[in-house]
Amino acid sequence: MTAPEINPRRSFLRPFQKHVFELVQQGQSVILQAPTGAGKTRAALAPFVDNLAQQGNKLPLTCRYAVPMRVLANQFYREHYDLATRIDREAPTRLEHMYRELGLPPIAIQTGEQADDPQFESILTFCTIDQLLASFLVVPYGLGTRKANLNVGAIAGSYLVLDEFHLYPLLGEGKSVFCADDGYFLLFSAQTAGRVARGGNCDC
Repeated sequence: MTAPEINPRRSFLRPFQKHVFELVQQGQSVILQAPTGAGKTRAALAPFVDNLAQQGNKLPLTCRYAVPMRVLANQFYREHYDLATRIDREAPTRLEHMYRELGLPPIAIQTGEQADDPQFESILTFCTIDQLLASFLVVPYGLGTRKANLNVGAIAGSYLVLDEFHLYPLLGEGKSVFCADDGYFLLFSAQTAGRVARGGNCDC
């Protein structure tokens, strides 16, 4: 799997990736089912990366990318740890410098094993679903109650990607705990999306 290019509008995007890109640019949330290795991660990150490089305001300026297992979070972090540097190299941005000045990693990982971004402050955070869910429910790991509400805002105001969502906990009638009616979210899976309710502002 390769990291997304800085200019995702180039012709190398596959048709379904271009479709996801266009939908997200239009303010739509997306549920995507595609085989393993088809390029779901690139489809998810291409609109976000483009918005950062263009210094745009169509999307949130932070992304939380959740996966069900630590091994996936570690894999994606290894593949994208230098993303801010690559954006700065090709676009008029200073993401790396800005975040280093704040004492924060621009690209981070948040798992029980490696908790580099407990308050979800980085540009792009790869995390396990338990870390994301705990923060969303105002009980973040490793933070006191006085700071717990900050994590809710950090997630609610982010570009949210839920990968392999068929492995996540479900509520009654097959509705995912994160299928909100507002905000940006992308649900990606190699298996069927049929169990997830298709409500809200979402293109399936």
